[in-house]
Amino acid sequence: MRNPIYLFLPPRDDGILMFIGGENGLDQVRSGPLETVALAIKGQNVILVVPGRDVLLTWVEPPKGAKRRQLERAVPFMLEDDLLNPVEQLHFALGKVEADGRLPVAVVARKTMDAWMAVVAVLEIQPQLMVCDTLLLPMTPGTWPVFMDPETAWVRLGMNEGFMIERSNLITFLTLALKRPSLPQRIRVRNFSQEPSVVDWSGLPLPVEQETGTKDRMVELVGEGVPTTVVNLLQGG
Repeated sequence: MRNPIYLFLPPRDDGILMFIGGENGLDQVRSGPLETVALAIKGQNVILVVPGRDVLLTWVEPPKGAKRRQLERAVPFMLEDDLLNPVEQLHFALGKVEADGRLPVAVVARKTMDAWMAVVAVLEIQPQLMVCDTLLLPMTPGTWPVFMDPETAWVRLGMNEGFMIERSNLITFLTLALKRPSLPQRIRVRNFSQEPSVVDWSGLPLPVEQETGTKDRMVELVGEGVPTTVVNLLQGG
């Protein structure tokens, strides 16, 4: 079976797009301008991967018995007090109600979503789904995975929970996350920087396992595929 194409949005500042998959397999990052990429991915199954810095991953407790359409209308206003922008300026995507009764929600600025979809229109593709890169970090039970490069850190806290943050703020955000009632047994850090990690983990109440990323970070992200329970941002208008 041919691998899907994982297309990373947005393009770089020079207009170059990065993608992985198809007949070349999932261990090689390819790149090119929009016109070249459009030809390379034409007719293939495309999964869009967008940066976690632009996606708020949160959740609500839906009323029992509420139908999907009702939730689509109600969720923006259930979250309204926790958001910096008016709900009219935001795009909301709902996941599936989880075992604990919570409904995962992903929130993106509409202007950001429009910019991503403008690239899709130029490429003339119909992607299967759009997923936040934070939710591609490989998970194992009892572990919070952390990816780091020289400037950025990605943390996955659950199936549809996590964040992308400047590396300098990683410990602050992890400390806040560790105030939740359900905690992992360990934190596993994969460092994709050429330099050894200079992050001080000593203040965290959990053991931290560190390893060096031997492959490209994008390759590591797509290696396990996309779980069917991850929130798909391609919903609504």
